[in-house]
Amino acid sequence: MQAYIVKRLLQAVPLLLLVTFATYSLILILPGDPVLALFTGGEASLDEEQLAAARAKLGLDKPLPVQYALWLKRALQGDLGVSTQTSREVTEELTKRLPVTAQVGLTALFFSLLISVPAGVLSAVWRNSLLDRVVTVFSVAGAAMPSFWIGMLLILLLSVRLHLLPPVGYVSFLEDPLRALKLMAMPCLVLGWQAAAVITRQTRSAVLEVLREDYVRTAYAKGLRQLRVIGLHVLRNALLPVVTVVGLLIGPLLAGSVIVEQMFAIPGVGRLLVSAVLAQDFPTVQGVVLVVAVAVVTANLLTDLAYAVLDPRIRYR
Repeated sequence: MQAYIVKRLLQAVPLLLLVTFATYSLILILPGDPVLALFTGGEASLDEEQLAAARAKLGLDKPLPVQYALWLKRALQGDLGVSTQTSREVTEELTKRLPVTAQVGLTALFFSLLISVPAGVLSAVWRNSLLDRVVTVFSVAGAAMPSFWIGMLLILLLSVRLHLLPPVGYVSFLEDPLRALKLMAMPCLVLGWQAAAVITRQTRSAVLEVLREDYVRTAYAKGLRQLRVIGLHVLRNALLPVVTVVGLLIGPLLAGSVIVEQMFAIPGVGRLLVSAVLAQDFPTVQGVVLVVAVAVVTANLLTDLAYAVLDPRIRYR
């Protein structure tokens, strides 16, 4: 197991290098001068000599591979540069905002799993029933409707019409758990609905496939109760493809958090990325992309390791 983990981590290194290099390169060729953005807020108030000196100080006068190598060296030391928008360390900004995004994303994923896995199992066990049709309708609707449209509908219904939930804002669970739950309800529902739709459909398909296996029929023939057969024989084998889907949903959840955080005024990494792009804050954009890439690679590694827990026949070499 340890050798497998080390091997996967080594395989992730080229991927991270490729993602960060592509991001670093694309940002530098976008319209706008990073030196002007850093020192003058985008206004050309420096003469050519001052601009040349500033580029030399930042290493931007060197070839692109050398620039990237210098940035990567500083990033490995925890130095992601200084935000041109707030004049604060990018690492400090990310440290403050990452827990916010993690709270929203993990809460949405938890509630989506809590709803989607039982719904998928029940839909497969009682296929072609009224429950199966209702679950299918909600799954298709969740997968088809864009997150910003779901968010606007929820704000109009639950905040404007019914006055049940506050429309925007953020409070940490540690400060005020009750208000935090109220403020997290709609963002988590927006993010979690689409994730739940995908997980429900995958769970239903996997359970239907496992129910046709010979060992399931044998378990029923031995007189085992349906709940025991589903819990011990069906669900554990059907969860392998579901775990894969959950791991793949980490990226879409992070991407969806950009829209959700902007819509509900949540001070997370997604909102930081939007403001950084609009302000041409190159160091912040590069730092956010690096953190997101590391999070996705880590989620994929944890997904692979979860296979061994669900299926002991899997061996890592």
